[in-house]
Amino acid sequence: MTNNVAQTFNFTEEFMGTLINTQTILTAAHIIPSSLNVNGSTIPVVPNTFYPTYESMFTVILGLHDITDTSTAQTISVSKITQVMSI
Repeated sequence: MTNNVAQTFNFTEEFMGTLINTQTILTAAHIIPSSLNVNGSTIPVVPNTFYPTYESMFTVILGLHDITDTSTAQTISVSKITQVMSI
């Protein structure tokens, strides 16, 4: 018999980006992790029951100039992530 135990982790980090237009934000590719290191174990970051898509794992906050004052910020859901990398 296999004992499957589900664990949840709340991983929060702040990253900056540039608003290109009403549909596009440019930011660093490394903000989309493929795995997390938790207590010495590597945990893959994949869609799951709580976050069915990669996009649902992220929230964009526009107009936040002071992280202690969110009163003027606007929160937007992410509808599409496109990673573009060139060498």
